[in-house]
Amino acid sequence: MKCAEYQRLLPLLVYDELSLDEENELHEHMEMCEGCRDAFAREHTLQRVLEESEVEVPANLLVRCRSDLRNRTGLGMPDPRPQSLWRRLWDMEVPALVWKPATALALVAAGFFGARLMPTGDGPMAFFQGISAAPAPVAQKIRTVNRDASGGVQLVVEETRQRTVRGNLTDEPIRALMVNTLSDPDPGLRVEMIEMLKTQTESSEVRQALLFALQNDANVGVRLSALEGLKRYSGDPDTRKALAHVLLTDDNAGMRTTAIDLMAPQRERDFVGVMQELLHKEDNPYVRQRCQRALREMNASLETF
Repeated sequence: MKCAEYQRLLPLLVYDELSLDEENELHEHMEMCEGCRDAFAREHTLQRVLEESEVEVPANLLVRCRSDLRNRTGLGMPDPRPQSLWRRLWDMEVPALVWKPATALALVAAGFFGARLMPTGDGPMAFFQGISAAPAPVAQKIRTVNRDASGGVQLVVEETRQRTVRGNLTDEPIRALMVNTLSDPDPGLRVEMIEMLKTQTESSEVRQALLFALQNDANVGVRLSALEGLKRYSGDPDTRKALAHVLLTDDNAGMRTTAIDLMAPQRERDFVGVMQELLHKEDNPYVRQRCQRALREMNASLETF
């Protein structure tokens, strides 16, 4: 019975319609159940076949549909179907003051009592009661555009269904999603992710993500935010290597100054060599001054040997 319940959820898993907790529970079950894994593989195969067999919509279909709609609504050729009794009563001209209000009242009453009498159990209408009127938001992006000889246009559109994932920063799946977002092209979003991840630096995965952003992100705001989150780990070997990389390669003077302030209290031999190399190539007066002060505080030479 448990497998039957899980297998009913497999189509929803394929189309990303389950909650995060349901997905985790289902994946944990499939790790131990070969039958459910096979059923999941069949669902994936079915999805692929359906996508491959998608019918290409003619480019002029919308134009034809609008033309047919105009014809059917009286803007073109009249509808050849006979009018119903209700339509003829509604259009009567002489007793209009009587028939039209009465007919409208009858329609309202029919709708009210019909709703009251609608079955609410497992009847045929129960299926429709669970369907939301608002469709899930879908992000669309045009990938290619082609024009044919008749002047039509064919668009290849990439669609991505959006979903909401809820949880806490301490939840590993939530953190994993946020870490992956650090490669998003939007620098504002990357800064926002780092500002939240800074409270989770006890996780080695988060620290590695901040170290990577510190050394590789093209946006100085992202790098500064990552540097801020790594301050408490300035004595860690990996962090010190990243700080040395910032000192010698980062093009932002504020980044280099902050890195000096973090590395100076450690008073390590390797730091002296990095500072001497920085002093040799640094052209910013303030950074040079801060570098010289740090070397003097360590009783180190200002020259490289």
